[in-house]
Amino acid sequence: MKTWVKVLLGVAGVIGLSVAGVFYLTSGVTRTGDDFFAAVASGDVKQTHGALSSAFRAATSEAELAAYLTANRMDKVAETSWSSRSVAGGRGSLVGTLTTVEGESIPVELDLVKEEDQWKIYAIRMTAGRAGAGYGAGGLPGESEQVALVAESMGIFSDAVAAGDMSGLHDHISRLWARQFDVAALDEAFKTFYRFGPGLQVVKTLAPVFEGPAKLSDERIMEITGFYPTSPRRVHFTVKYIYEGTGWKLFGLSADVKQ
Repeated sequence: MKTWVKVLLGVAGVIGLSVAGVFYLTSGVTRTGDDFFAAVASGDVKQTHGALSSAFRAATSEAELAAYLTANRMDKVAETSWSSRSVAGGRGSLVGTLTTVEGESIPVELDLVKEEDQWKIYAIRMTAGRAGAGYGAGGLPGESEQVALVAESMGIFSDAVAAGDMSGLHDHISRLWARQFDVAALDEAFKTFYRFGPGLQVVKTLAPVFEGPAKLSDERIMEITGFYPTSPRRVHFTVKYIYEGTGWKLFGLSADVKQ
């Protein structure tokens, strides 16, 4: 056999081993995704919730999950197909297509985390581009949903300021952020705002103005910067969201009142 043929065969062998290695390393995440949708289809509630991360369960009630799956026709999946799978440290990702018993194809993405040496689902979302899914360019939610998210978060923040207690905000934020900052830590971070009292609640009567398009980082953290046209001084804000469970959750907030 000629040398160059041997070389080509050697390269082909390396490629084959690399592909096999990827499938081996990601077999855990694909198995979790497959088992989850099989459990949903069979009505096995215990196995369904056993596949979810603690953050997912904390952020999403059983009723909310059931409503989400039904609304997006994920409750009757007959087949799963994963076109992309990856694992990095304690995080995993699946991108693929669900095929329902009626033959409908549903694009989906799963984020996974390692908990007690097992892969658990951290988030479920519709792939960008699906009609009615509320996604814009780059996997971001549509502008109307962005406005609704900011209005809700800033409204809850203003209520917490009026009460002089960040408990309400702590209940609203993502479980990932809540684990890093308890109520006392949030009180300390935002204590300078307590001097505004109920006055900050004026933001609940106004629409936020965005200073530019929302940004989505490589870690899939969405950042929105803007202000409320309050007078005589504007309320400026930067908010961050992470997709947790079945929706975007607040992952960071900074605010300022200035000219």
